[in-house]
Amino acid sequence: MTLTEGTKLGRYEIRSLIGVGGMGEVYRASDPKIGRDVAIKVLPADFSADKERVARFEQEAQAAGALNHPNILAIHDVDTQDGILYVVSELLEGEELRQRLDEGSIPLRKVTEYAQQIVSGLSAAHERGIVHRDLKPENLFITKDDRVKILDFGLAKLSEPGAVATGSEDHTRKALTNPGVVMGTVGYMSPEQVRGHTVDHRSDIFSFGLILYEMITGRRAFQEESLAETMSAIDYGFHLITTEFEDGDEKEMYKLMDAGITSFKLFMAYPGVFLADDATIFRAMSAAGARGGLICMHAENGIVINEIIKRFLADGRTAPKYHALTRPAIAEAEGVHRAIAIAEMAESPVYIVHLSCTDALNQVRQARDRGIPAFAETCPQYLFHSIDDYGDDWEGAKYVMTPPLREKHNCAELWKGLKMDDLQVISTDHCPFCMKEQKELGIDDFTKIPNGAPGVENRLALIYNGGVVENRISLNRFVELTSTAAAKMFGLFPKKGTIAVGSDADIVIFNPDTEHTFGVDAEHMNVDYSSYEGVKVKGKVETVLSRGRVVIQNGEHTGKQGDGQFIRRGECVRI
Repeated sequence: MTLTEGTKLGRYEIRSLIGVGGMGEVYRASDPKIGRDVAIKVLPADFSADKERVARFEQEAQAAGALNHPNILAIHDVDTQDGILYVVSELLEGEELRQRLDEGSIPLRKVTEYAQQIVSGLSAAHERGIVHRDLKPENLFITKDDRVKILDFGLAKLSEPGAVATGSEDHTRKALTNPGVVMGTVGYMSPEQVRGHTVDHRSDIFSFGLILYEMITGRRAFQEESLAETMSAIDYGFHLITTEFEDGDEKEMYKLMDAGITSFKLFMAYPGVFLADDATIFRAMSAAGARGGLICMHAENGIVINEIIKRFLADGRTAPKYHALTRPAIAEAEGVHRAIAIAEMAESPVYIVHLSCTDALNQVRQARDRGIPAFAETCPQYLFHSIDDYGDDWEGAKYVMTPPLREKHNCAELWKGLKMDDLQVISTDHCPFCMKEQKELGIDDFTKIPNGAPGVENRLALIYNGGVVENRISLNRFVELTSTAAAKMFGLFPKKGTIAVGSDADIVIFNPDTEHTFGVDAEHMNVDYSSYEGVKVKGKVETVLSRGRVVIQNGEHTGKQGDGQFIRRGECVRI
């Protein structure tokens, strides 16, 4: 909401709009009490509506305002009026460092002057325990008398969403942001920020180094515009999560498909967060199916599951194992049945993600026997783990994932489904959360445990050992399940998924005879435990080539961040 001239915020009167950015709108305003003009930043409405975030921000803004340093923007006031959160600061005349850099490199003498001032301001903040977290040329202002002012101390933290949680998925999202949030600006973030780790003053120093480089050379150290382009070491593509789909939205879907994003994920779980109703699912399936797109369904009856959860919590059953007991196999089977039925009515294919149990598998089998284009994947955790792994204590939190682990007998049926092509792909659903700080959010309540577990590094060896070595599937079927089928189904073939002239030369050299033991100390995933600690397997990845370049050698990564490319995918499955 843009404020008009003459609008009053407290004692301040708006005079004109100065600019608009991601953190709000900035206005020139008058302060009649002391007869001066000030700058007022009005924060976005969604920030202002979150009381927890507002309280946290006000605390940080007050701390930043108390710095009183010549190289830090002076904050005079923080207040709220009619739901509008605003910050009053000194009014600056001049330009952002970004504008100066747009003209090219800066003379070395000026670079030295600016750098000394930036360091002085940062040091003052760091001595008070205040970290900026989003230092970049847009947050450095050069006044007309060549004084550097650091802007937006405290505002970067405001972009961290608060957690108003009603179900386990909310706490999964919270764990992704606190800690684990990727806050900052692409091209200026420290490696710790990119990885979602907790940051301290050293992160600001890293960002300052990148700014210093840019001032001297006239070019950014990292040129890419997106986080994926900047940090990805391997080729990548995207599914798009869809929670709403109204008539006419197919135009937006088709724009995405033209850009190479041809699969879309919808959820029947997590009411109030991701859950899509049946009408939304039908509309999305109809639109995607007409153009060769593919809907990927998380199929569980989330509404009933939430009611079961309420009963368990009321009875005081809060240990990790109750995550599994509140999400029964029949709830998944019902979701799979409904997803397939809607797809049939929409005349569209459907792909069931992370299928975990026999009851759900039988729904897929029956549909495929009738000629319905229903496809499904499973994951290693459902082939090798069972509900027994939860135990009765906190260690069971390692296996809190959705769908949950099932009774042991389901494993054999899933292997049979893989052999008979009732299941077409083995993926990972890799979604790691550390036990410390992240899983610990739910130490007294299983609904607050972030859902997810690590597994991408273990997949090939697990499936080779459990499938080929133990004679459940053939070697060719192993390759199909772990590579070829997914490439074909998701519009990547023959660019990916095959070794052929003109393809991408993505090659894994796999030693079938090497025996080794899984364990967190030997693995490379960014998590503090292994889902398969102590498990011995036969078969190991030795070398990996990505587009003909060696990126894994002797089990160690030899590639570099930024090597990955976005892959535009074609049609998935057309009927």
